[in-house]
Amino acid sequence: MALLKSLWLSPLLLALVGGAAAGQSDVRSVLGVVVGDTACHLTLITEDEEIVGEWATFDVCDRALVGTRIRPSYTSAQLPADSCAGDPDCGETQTVSLISRLNVLPEPALATVRSVSSGDRACYLELVDTADTVYVQFADYGLCQPDLVGERVRLNYVTGNVRAFDCQGNVVCDRTEPARLITTAIPLERYPTVESLPDGSYRYWSVRPEDVTVTDDTLLANPESMLFHFRKAGSQVTGVFSYIDGEAICVQGQVTGNTVAGMAVQDLLGATVISDADEFVYFGPSTHLAVRRGRQLDPGTVRYGGALLNLNGMHRINAGGVAPLRRC
Repeated sequence: MALLKSLWLSPLLLALVGGAAAGQSDVRSVLGVVVGDTACHLTLITEDEEIVGEWATFDVCDRALVGTRIRPSYTSAQLPADSCAGDPDCGETQTVSLISRLNVLPEPALATVRSVSSGDRACYLELVDTADTVYVQFADYGLCQPDLVGERVRLNYVTGNVRAFDCQGNVVCDRTEPARLITTAIPLERYPTVESLPDGSYRYWSVRPEDVTVTDDTLLANPESMLFHFRKAGSQVTGVFSYIDGEAICVQGQVTGNTVAGMAVQDLLGATVISDADEFVYFGPSTHLAVRRGRQLDPGTVRYGGALLNLNGMHRINAGGVAPLRRC
């Protein structure tokens, strides 16, 4: 427990195992890995903020484990006794509990940053994930930015190198070990308006997403929600505004802030004009899209000379695998 009081071990790092994992006492977070002659040694931190050392089979340590949260499984094994002191000819053995298998818990892809701290091994981001679990992930030093605190971010990871745990804070120690590191933490509101988005393809959904990628099944599970799938080129926006369980309409116009002003075309068998005057009428039950000056071009096509699409309150999700329309 003395290590817990060492200056080189940030108090923030003690949250690594997660404060919301009550009842899962077998969850550990990996602080260090050393491959020995007869087994692999893991330095772990428990939910009780206790640093422990445990032995593991070699195949357990064949990947980057530092910075990950694990749930280990154990078996009994015979290893050289401590009294052998590394003597390869010593015949004395001892029975130890050996980690023979482990489950690496998923890294959060979407989380809120609660705090940041720069340590001697990495930047530590304290995160609250979508399940309200609180824990810390190793991150690139470039992410130790106070303006990330409070932001809901999309996270990406790589395997990199950090100073070895057994350096114990010695800044001149040059030993390293592989670790999982967050390399980007992009705030979901980094582009606060549609107008500020770079040119490209996007989707906005009326439901706040719980994950980075929203699947078609997730969309279908929210039949009353709305989706706007569009292409942005400069200030010009073209896309389809649709109700997941209902009608759809193409909207094209100039974007200012989060509002697209222009025209709309509905191409749907049985489509009829809902407003042929100068008065705006909402398209469907929501108040996001209003249209006016409608004209029936043929039994399946209605063109509105005026359309106002307000995207406030809608949330950016993954662009999807289908390209948006180029024109209405």
